[in-house]
Amino acid sequence: MLDLLNLPGIEPVDIRASDRGILVIAEALEGTLPVCPMCAIPLQRHGRRSNLFADLPMEGQPVKVEVSRPRYRCGACGRMQVPELAFIDERRRASRRLVASIRERSLTSTFHALADETGLSVNTIKSIAQDHIDALARTVRYETPVIMGIHEIGLAGSPRCVVTNLATSTICEILESRSSKHLDPFFQGLADGRKVEWVHTGSLRPAHRAFLALLPRARRVLDPVHLARMVAGAVHDRSRWVDAFFDLYRIQDKAVALRAFKAWERSLPGDQSGEFCQLVRTARGQREAVFAYWDSPAPTAYAECQAGLEKLPGGMGYSFEIIRAKVLYAGEARKVGTGTGSIEPLEYGPHIPTLVTCGIF
Repeated sequence: MLDLLNLPGIEPVDIRASDRGILVIAEALEGTLPVCPMCAIPLQRHGRRSNLFADLPMEGQPVKVEVSRPRYRCGACGRMQVPELAFIDERRRASRRLVASIRERSLTSTFHALADETGLSVNTIKSIAQDHIDALARTVRYETPVIMGIHEIGLAGSPRCVVTNLATSTICEILESRSSKHLDPFFQGLADGRKVEWVHTGSLRPAHRAFLALLPRARRVLDPVHLARMVAGAVHDRSRWVDAFFDLYRIQDKAVALRAFKAWERSLPGDQSGEFCQLVRTARGQREAVFAYWDSPAPTAYAECQAGLEKLPGGMGYSFEIIRAKVLYAGEARKVGTGTGSIEPLEYGPHIPTLVTCGIF
């Protein structure tokens, strides 16, 4: 019959179709009798053994292949042997080409869709995807940004910390949280941390401590995006002072903005409570970081990246590790540009605007 499989070492002898998919019956091709590795004598035929494995879908249906292989036995030591078929991944009970196909699509398709398409279990799809993620983690390296952003967005039902390259609007890393438990190891692991010159953050004290100690050349910028969130619930009778504060960011000259800030301070009411009080304390206590905004080479990039990140789906139904991989290693978004490296290849990371449009969940 026509060889629909085109797999080396086997020959299809029958094909059956059902509601569950396509079943191909095949037999392994026999050659000369193998030799016992222990006794160095030819083995004897000892019946046959059938195995079922999944292969690439045909006509939109899952395909199973039942292959019959000869068994051999050593007449001297009793050792049994079944010829190996190189195209089978025995661990997955699937062809290697099917496993390779699933690996390539595991970060762009849902696990349930891949399971329905291939006939494999969802847990098997997850396991193949995890192997792919582990391989990517060992080989993919993203360039350390000169202008870094530290963001917080909701993923997998919890706030997560996203580190961005503001010069290229790309993602460098996604951490489980913005706590020092996760931020400190990230900063410590940067081989070229001296390259970082600017870090745009909110009022994140753990991040502040970490990068001050571990990024010796970096200046911190307290971005107005976070200050605006801080006063989102400010009472109406304080809105005049809130609006006046954010009007400072319309001023292009830093010296003029500083003079306007001092005038704003002098105009403040005596009663400073709630979110408005927090804004006043932050603006006064972290004045250097607030006004570093005017010195930054990319003052508006943080807000643009934050807006893009907030458009990403939350990824409910996936674990944080899977969501992180889907975002961090998204192929289409990584094609936008590449970085440079003298020792190993570097990439800029997934491009945030492309992530929003390519559909990663």
